[in-house]
Amino acid sequence: MWTRGFTWTLKIFLSQDLADTPGKGSGRMLGAFWLFISFMIASIYRCNLQAILVNEKIKVPFTSAEEFTHQDEYKITWINGTIYGDTFKLDEPNCLRGRLWSMRDSFQPNAEEAVQAVLDKKVSILAPDMMLIGLLAADFSKFGDCRLAVTSTGLMPSYMTYAYPKNSPLQDAMDQMMLRVVQSGIAPRLIEAGLRNASWCTKPQTSLSDSRPFAPKDFFGIFIIYGIGVTVAFVIFVIEVKMGGGAEKRTDKNQ
Repeated sequence: MWTRGFTWTLKIFLSQDLADTPGKGSGRMLGAFWLFISFMIASIYRCNLQAILVNEKIKVPFTSAEEFTHQDEYKITWINGTIYGDTFKLDEPNCLRGRLWSMRDSFQPNAEEAVQAVLDKKVSILAPDMMLIGLLAADFSKFGDCRLAVTSTGLMPSYMTYAYPKNSPLQDAMDQMMLRVVQSGIAPRLIEAGLRNASWCTKPQTSLSDSRPFAPKDFFGIFIIYGIGVTVAFVIFVIEVKMGGGAEKRTDKNQ
């Protein structure tokens, strides 16, 4: 009785003749087929929705020094002995570097403890970009994962050079040698080779895109499946009408 009623209900949605109700086997097959189709559509919808909601998006609290001063979650630190402490301390409190000085945390004695402080506490290291990239490369080489990140914009330009005694006879020779090294491209090549492990951690982060509301394009897959189903149902309906035009009408045996 339940199978006949269930099949009769399905035949209404299929626009089939209600006079000839299939038996238990056919009814179960028809019900299983529709349950399978419903399961497939629901699974695809759930996967699409989950891919949108559970998207791997990293929401960083800041991407520049200016944005850093507008948040209160992180503090700033640097390796003891660098020039940042004395420079920032002498700036006006309302200037960018003065505001960074007011957000300082305890200084770190060396680079290794500075990296550990970043991982253990909510602090950010202020250092030359080449030094930060070196820390990224060393950490990635050791752990095989990008545990550190750098901001997209820097605070001030940095330069690399050699120091030697004033009026040293090596000055002219060193200047000429360094000029040839830079112009030949040897220096960038050596730096790139030494910091190649940091390239994965410094590539553009496409996962930092802002969240957005749902749009119709997010559900094109569901709409396409629905459209295909409607088209197939319409074609089957037309075929049944054409093929059943000359067939004998079936009479209800219950009448």
